[in-house]
Amino acid sequence: LPEMTLERVGVGAGRRDGATRPNVMRLLLGESTTTGEQDEVMVIEANLDDQDAQGIGYTFERLLEAGALDVYATPVLMKKNRPGTKLSVIVRCCDLGRIEELLFAETTTFGLRRWRCRRSKLQRQWQEVQTQYGPIRIKIGRRGGKVVTASPEYEDCAAAAQKHGAALRTVTAAATATWQGQQRSD
Repeated sequence: LPEMTLERVGVGAGRRDGATRPNVMRLLLGESTTTGEQDEVMVIEANLDDQDAQGIGYTFERLLEAGALDVYATPVLMKKNRPGTKLSVIVRCCDLGRIEELLFAETTTFGLRRWRCRRSKLQRQWQEVQTQYGPIRIKIGRRGGKVVTASPEYEDCAAAAQKHGAALRTVTAAATATWQGQQRSD
């Protein structure tokens, strides 16, 4: 059940006698107690002990192009003391079949593990700030209407750093300072 303050419960029974389960319905009415966004995703994992690093990197790219929400690798020690890689992929439930097919096609795995996972997310908003290096987007995360975090967009900062011959961290700091200054003046 979702996290909620329960207000009412309704139960009703039908007239049909079910062979395998009772013909009963229960309805729960309440108000959500969560302050952020929530959804369900699938986590898929595969242990790879015989795949080269280039193949894993290529698979990362293919998975992200195919709609994976996140892909990451963890070094693991596998049976017979072999070093390996645990490849983890987070996907929308509707993309599960397509992503599994891709994993079997692009990796050496003979099996996948998967499970449904509920996740909480900050409400996201984008704001653009003007810096001496040009416009930079800031991703703002809110929970319950309150700003929890704000981060300059990496791609914007990297492009501005290259264009102006500046260090990435300098551009990132300038964007953060500009955004924080605007928040203080609002």
